[in-house]
Amino acid sequence: MTVKTLRSAFRRTRLTPKTEQKLNEFVTKLVEKVRGKSSVALTRSQNLRTWEIWRGLGDYQDNNFPATCLPRTRQLLKDLAAQEGVVVDGFFARLPHISAATCYLLTSPLAVLLAAPCEVRIGPLLKSAKKLRTPQDFLAFRTQDERFRYWQAHCVVSLIMRILAQADVEISRELKSGRSIVAPILPAIRNGKLHLPIRLLLERWANLLNVSYKKMSAQGKGRLDEEDSRRKLESWLNNEHTPSIESIRILLEGIVPNQQEREWAVKRYRIALLLTHLFEVLQLALPHVGVAERISLFVTFHRHRSGAEMRANNFPPSSHTG
Repeated sequence: MTVKTLRSAFRRTRLTPKTEQKLNEFVTKLVEKVRGKSSVALTRSQNLRTWEIWRGLGDYQDNNFPATCLPRTRQLLKDLAAQEGVVVDGFFARLPHISAATCYLLTSPLAVLLAAPCEVRIGPLLKSAKKLRTPQDFLAFRTQDERFRYWQAHCVVSLIMRILAQADVEISRELKSGRSIVAPILPAIRNGKLHLPIRLLLERWANLLNVSYKKMSAQGKGRLDEEDSRRKLESWLNNEHTPSIESIRILLEGIVPNQQEREWAVKRYRIALLLTHLFEVLQLALPHVGVAERISLFVTFHRHRSGAEMRANNFPPSSHTG
């Protein structure tokens, strides 16, 4: 992959309907997993269906996402799909012994990779898992046990962070910037207040461009009057409303003169939108978990990014990737 290829892939701000569909399927499946709404039937085909989509994303290509774009991230998607398949096969190989199958699920290499021992206490879960005897016991454990729901949500968020971290490293290395485009917009508590990714990104744009919120709202007002535009921006900053992609484009046209920089900014907004949506879903999936603990799930990004950096240093891209 070359810088030219990467810039070309990110130059287009409007995705084709086919790409939008793929991304929507991807996000929907992830949200289902975080909410615990994915298939609960103990059948191999239903559990593997999710990973057919992941594997397909690794091979997917169109005008927005050529085959030469982000090869390491593509390979990671396929590797994760294969690892999930191994976990599912291992789980079913241990049936009808529900307790043994569940203990394997909790201690599989993929589970340990996503939920490191220093991040999730697995001991209490294993103790409960050893008491399971029937499929009904497992389904109740999976849907009602708060510790298991937290473990499952942690694994899914960590998995997303792993993919984002790999793409983040790959992009920064190709552009020789060294800076993360994801880390600065992860959910955070600042001055005792929750700041979600969309707000953090808007703040970052204002600081980098030395633009006041008043000027930002005026530039992005579109057909609104000045007061309505101010209220709209304020609602974005307070997470009361989520700006559409088109609204972000209008905003950027007023404050970013360079077209290519605007196109990169839109891509970054898509990441902020995904992260914000993910945090909101966690609020619904884990009502018993506090804000600080939900934020800690996103901190796994740093662990995965360090690993991606190490792999990139030890195993440079092969010549065929450009």
